[in-house]
Amino acid sequence: MLYLLKTWNSLKNIFRYFFGIHEDKALHKNWIFWIAVLVPLGIICWLMYTLTQDLIADGLYNPHVSSDSLASFLNYYAFPITLLTLPLTLGVMINRFHSSKQKAKSNRLVEQNNMANNFYNHYKYFSEHCEAINTRFESSLVTIKPEVLYKQMFPHSSVNKSENEIDISIITDAFKSYMSNIDSFVKHTESVGLEPIPTVMNEYGEPTSGPSKFYLKELFTYIFEIPGLQVTANITVESELLGHIKNTHEVLLMLVNFHGATNSNQLVTSLNIKFDELIQDCFDEKKELVTKID
Repeated sequence: MLYLLKTWNSLKNIFRYFFGIHEDKALHKNWIFWIAVLVPLGIICWLMYTLTQDLIADGLYNPHVSSDSLASFLNYYAFPITLLTLPLTLGVMINRFHSSKQKAKSNRLVEQNNMANNFYNHYKYFSEHCEAINTRFESSLVTIKPEVLYKQMFPHSSVNKSENEIDISIITDAFKSYMSNIDSFVKHTESVGLEPIPTVMNEYGEPTSGPSKFYLKELFTYIFEIPGLQVTANITVESELLGHIKNTHEVLLMLVNFHGATNSNQLVTSLNIKFDELIQDCFDEKKELVTKID
C-alpha cells in the first residue's frame, strides 16, 4: 500500500511538472505551453503529410502555382488549415492562465507585505506607548518590556495576521497578581507582626496625625507581575499597600488605553469595575485590610 501511495505521489508530481502552470517561471519555461503549441502543430503536420502522400499516390498532387492548384489545395487541405488556429488559441489561453496566476501571486505578496507592515507599525506604536508610560512614572519601580507585553496583550497578532484587539486574559492575570500580593502581605504581617505608629498630640492634647497607623517590623516587598510588566515597591506601613495597588491600577489603565486597540474602552470599564469590587472586598472604610480580621 505504501509503495502504491509513493507511486501515485510520484505520478502526480510528474503530471504537475509537465502539465501544471508554474507562475514563478517564465511562460516559455513552462512545459504545458510547449505541449499546447507543439502537439497540435505536430498533429497538423502529420495530417498534411498524410494527405500529400495520398494525393501523390492518386496522381492528384499538383505542386505548380495556379488558380486550379490553389483551389484544389484549399479543397484538400481545408481541415488541416483550420486546425492551424488551435496551437495559437491554446498558446494564448495558457498565457492568460499563466498571467492570471502571476497576478494572484502578486496580490497575495502585496497583501502579506501590507499585513507585515501593519503588524510592525502597530508594535512600533505600542512600544512608543510603553515608553511614554515609563517616562510619566520616571521610576525604576515600574518595568515594562514591550516585546513581551505585546505578545501578552495581542497574542493572536503576527506578521501574517493583524489583530488589534487586546486579549482579556490580561485582566485575569492582573487581578490574580493583586490577590497574590494581598495574601502574601497578610501572611507577612501575621509572621512579623505590626507596631502602631504613635498618634502625635498637639499642645491641647488633641491628635494631629489622624487615626493610628501600623508599620511592619520587617518591610514587605510588593511585586505585581504579569508577562512584560512588573511593579515593585517596599512597604513599611500597612496603608501603603493600597496606594501601590492603586498606582499599579493606573499603569494598567494606561496600557489598555492604547489607541491602537479596538476594545480599549471596554477593557478600561471592566478594569475599573473589577478594581472597585477588589477594594470593597479586601479593604474597609479606613482602607485597611479586612482579611486580617477574617
